Amino acid sequence: MTISADRVTHWTDGPYEAWLLQGNCTIAQGKTTGHSTDGMVWIDRGDPFNNETHKVIAYLEGDVLLRRDEVAQTSRLQIKPELRDQRWLGRFETFVTPDVKGPTTVGEPAVKPGVYERAVAARNPIPDTAIRQTQFMQAAPTLGGAVPGGNGLVPPGSRRVRAFARSNTPVQAQMFPNPGSNEWVAVINSGVNLIIDGLAQGGTIDISTDRLVVWTAGLNEPDFSGQQLQRSDTPLEIYMEGNIEFRQGDRLIRANAMYYDVRREVGTILSAEALTPLPKYAGLVRLKADVLQQVERNKFIGHNALFTTSRIGDPTYALDVKEIEFTDNQRPVLDAATGMPLIDPVSGQPVVEHESYASSKNNFVDVDGVPILYFPYFAGDVSKPIFYIERFVIKNDNVFGFQVLTDFDVFQILGYDEKPKGLDWTASFDYFSKRGPAVGTRFSYDQMNLFDIPGPTKGFIDGFYVHDDGRDNLGQDRSALIPPSKNRGWAYGQHRQELPDDWVFSAELGYVSDRNFLEQWQQRVWDTQKDLTTGLELKKYKDNASISLTADVRINDFFTQTNWLPRLDHYWIGESFFEDTLTWFEHSSVGYAQLRRANPPTDPNDAPFSYEVWEQNEQGLRASTRQELDLPVQLGPVKVVPYAEGEFTHWGEDLTGSSLDRVYGQFGVRASLPFWAVNPFIQDDLFNVHGIAHKVTLDAEFAYADANQSLNDLPLYDPIDDDAQEHFRNRLANIVFGTPNPVPQRFDERFYALRSGLAGNVSSPSTEIAGDLMAARLGVHQRWQTKRGPEDDRHTIDWITLDTEVTYFPKDDRDNYGVPFGLANYDFRWLVGERVTLTSDGTYDFFSEGQKETAIGAFLAQPPRGTIFLGFRSLEGPITADILTTSFIYRMSPKWVSALSTSIDFDKSGAVSQSLLITRVGESFLTTFGVNVQDTTGTVGAVFLFEPRFMPRTHLSSGGLTIPDAGVYGIE
Repeated sequence: MTISADRVTHWTDGPYEAWLLQGNCTIAQGKTTGHSTDGMVWIDRGDPFNNETHKVIAYLEGDVLLRRDEVAQTSRLQIKPELRDQRWLGRFETFVTPDVKGPTTVGEPAVKPGVYERAVAARNPIPDTAIRQTQFMQAAPTLGGAVPGGNGLVPPGSRRVRAFARSNTPVQAQMFPNPGSNEWVAVINSGVNLIIDGLAQGGTIDISTDRLVVWTAGLNEPDFSGQQLQRSDTPLEIYMEGNIEFRQGDRLIRANAMYYDVRREVGTILSAEALTPLPKYAGLVRLKADVLQQVERNKFIGHNALFTTSRIGDPTYALDVKEIEFTDNQRPVLDAATGMPLIDPVSGQPVVEHESYASSKNNFVDVDGVPILYFPYFAGDVSKPIFYIERFVIKNDNVFGFQVLTDFDVFQILGYDEKPKGLDWTASFDYFSKRGPAVGTRFSYDQMNLFDIPGPTKGFIDGFYVHDDGRDNLGQDRSALIPPSKNRGWAYGQHRQELPDDWVFSAELGYVSDRNFLEQWQQRVWDTQKDLTTGLELKKYKDNASISLTADVRINDFFTQTNWLPRLDHYWIGESFFEDTLTWFEHSSVGYAQLRRANPPTDPNDAPFSYEVWEQNEQGLRASTRQELDLPVQLGPVKVVPYAEGEFTHWGEDLTGSSLDRVYGQFGVRASLPFWAVNPFIQDDLFNVHGIAHKVTLDAEFAYADANQSLNDLPLYDPIDDDAQEHFRNRLANIVFGTPNPVPQRFDERFYALRSGLAGNVSSPSTEIAGDLMAARLGVHQRWQTKRGPEDDRHTIDWITLDTEVTYFPKDDRDNYGVPFGLANYDFRWLVGERVTLTSDGTYDFFSEGQKETAIGAFLAQPPRGTIFLGFRSLEGPITADILTTSFIYRMSPKWVSALSTSIDFDKSGAVSQSLLITRVGESFLTTFGVNVQDTTGTVGAVFLFEPRFMPRTHLSSGGLTIPDAGVYGIE
């Protein structure tokens, strides 16, 4: 078989070789030749020495001409010697190695051309057409004048049967009538592709096999051209033998021998293998059985069966059962707006959702053929292709010791036949040799109602308990802290439900056993997620306004938090008056607040510790309203917005325990000027630049603010920092300045927020932050844009971005510690190419020991091979550091991946952390070996991670290299 074109592009597309043909395309096999302008070819190479053929899928487009040197005739099919069309799809099989020729051969394009998308759609047509005709057929009229293989619809109650040759050998059907009855038997001994349209729910069956026998009824000889329609209740039974591929919807069954009753949709399959997709899983699950019985359209019973995601003959990971009942319900996804089935724009097929369930007896979970678990009965939702165990990890370090971490699917353990839709429940059983045993659970839900109250509902509850016999290691100066109790853990949950009439109910639970538990056991939560709080909120949205009623209670006495018993907030944002002449913003709040400061640590080694000046146990009514009125004016190209903001707030108790009333006002003007220039003649192939558009926005704001009360007199009922930052600030004054609080005002978070203009926002997250200030902020925001992509399909990107700002303080002695300029910052990003990005950012204050932070980084991505990052961050001020960070993740071969990361502080600490991981990509599992060193805590650890590839989380994904789910690309 020979394939040629003027320009050939080659890459790997799943299990296939993909060849894009451009200009003077020719495909020749035996006595068949095809010509076209463009084309697409997929080749699945076999092993002729093992009697395996090479399989070729060819798509031709543009002035298609197909020729055959001879004419073949069967009882119902006539093969034409010539066919002309604009598009054609064909399938070939050959023992001769396909030879692709072209004067120019290039690699995979970054953006696929339109011919590729149309070829993919032709390979996967909508169910009405199923598999497009792949051989030459005489154009004969069918229902509505359509052509066999075209888009003619089958009327309800009817069925259409069409047969096509599977290879170059023409279809040869022998017809045998049953004397004395209207029964017919058809025998086809050559390779055949049989398509049956018009089944229940508008489905289509597509059968490919070497030989088949058809039993049906009718006065006339059976018709396989599609010209005649059968009644859907007409008997139609099929026996198939040899290399069977049986497709129904997006389910595929392979077998050696199969009997199928089309009318009743039941059958028996020998040496069967069924492949079907599952929701939330990119690959396919595989049911392999000695005998597979289809007892209903979507229900199968397998005997001596394996259920697995593996595609190899002897799977690495499987559920080995004596008998399994598998139900796979396929339902079309409907468009909420039209009520019609959604169509995948790439494949052209209706989008289908699957609900899959399995129940089985005498179950063994096998890993590499070795049974590791036995359960007498298994039943559950198989939307996640796991069997009981969701995670298995072995680790070792000098903080937790030898660790075994396991997660189990509770619904499968309990034997639920059909897990409630939208529910997930996991139980954890862990062991830490230096700390003790631990258990945990996570229950999550996503429902359309709760307790028959309509409205989308979503949430989770996460719990963890450990009997801790060890000590906490939180850093060099806190390396052996004694927990207040051996019984440690947390309970964390969130709930949200949308109620009728635009109401939303939210609830949150955040319980922690002690002050250091999160920092030691859940460091990612401690460093990156919001504070754990406990409370309720009922909120109503209407256009640009909202009203909410909140109640919060502190249940962790080692955190500084505020009880609200309760609190009412109303927001009205951007309301226009007098035909957009004026714009009004409003936030009003009233509530009873109890600020409760954290209890100090019980371990004297967890020192030093001191409270911030605003941390006091105060309580009382707080009522506040803040209003802003804008007058936007367009002065030529400049938009100018004079504004006035006013606020009145009452506190029942200030830091002295007395009531306090504050009147605050801010007046100012904001302005912005956009302009741009375009030069389409700038072209550079090295930087992939095709024209430049430079867009600039200048903005400025001048603000004068005055308050009759000092910020220093108020507790922060609305805190600025998270609990993690507050715990650090409780140690900051002693560690950095050598004295208890207060820290110097220029390093106080309250006054940093004030200088940054937090009070100028009506929806400010902290009511207490407001005070005297005069400032002028200047900013320049720039974008250099260019076009990238194929010449006929280029798109605009931000090639370079640079944003800069600086603030001028006229009263610098009062507002900026004696320096007129401050809060200077910039943010730069340069997308050098599609795979190389350079970044830099910085923030600067110019008073004594003011922060000066600069970061520079470079990121290189070369999917699917890997990514590299190199960054340097310099910090000057009360705390100094010069940290070099580098990391890479690299796929060394199809089966091995390496990942390395390191951080070095050149200023004081030296090495900060290092990590090296080596991962073997197995057919069903990722096996990771690694070591990590944390110099700040003196921790050295080893990791052995055994992770199924079908888990929804893959640790390699975070490094920019995603390992596909098992079986996505077939056999690996």
